[in-house]
Amino acid sequence: MSTARCRRMGGSLRETGGCPPSGRPFRIHPKEIRAMKSSTTFLVRHRRLNCRVVRGFTLVELMVVVGIVGILAAVAVPSYMEYTRRGQLPEGVRMLSDYRIKMEQTFQDNRNYGVKSCATQNDVTPKWANFEQAKYFKFECKLTEKGYLITATGIGARVIGDVYTLDQDGPHTIKFKGEVVDYPCWLSRDKSCG
Repeated sequence: MSTARCRRMGGSLRETGGCPPSGRPFRIHPKEIRAMKSSTTFLVRHRRLNCRVVRGFTLVELMVVVGIVGILAAVAVPSYMEYTRRGQLPEGVRMLSDYRIKMEQTFQDNRNYGVKSCATQNDVTPKWANFEQAKYFKFECKLTEKGYLITATGIGARVIGDVYTLDQDGPHTIKFKGEVVDYPCWLSRDKSCG
């Protein structure tokens, strides 16, 4: 059987199963040739015997995928960690800002920020002076010679190592990502105000 005959019998050389990829025909017994002419089942059976079905992935393909996933993880995980840290910072900033407004109201009403402790007047501490439970920060208020100092210290998750303060003059960042700094603002993304 010639290469041309193989092509006439059913498409390309690989599809026929009766012709190898090299183009040279297999040696087929004459009885099989007669059966081939009369029946298509021989072609189907012969094709199944000679055709290897490749399933799955090769080791090289798997290694390429593992490498790509590793590179993406090396970039994505630190970005995600920073993203979650920035999402936890507003709790501290919000509570410090709220407390500042209340301290200034106390000053306008009494001409001082408190007698013995923050916002205490005549041994009475208002309910708002007790810091509500925060999830990521611990708060503390102290009276100073000039006025008051409120400190928010990161205690949970990604904000451990951040310390923000607020006094009558405004906000300050004392520690940022565990590093001691002194900025006249509350840092969140990088070491720059604004």
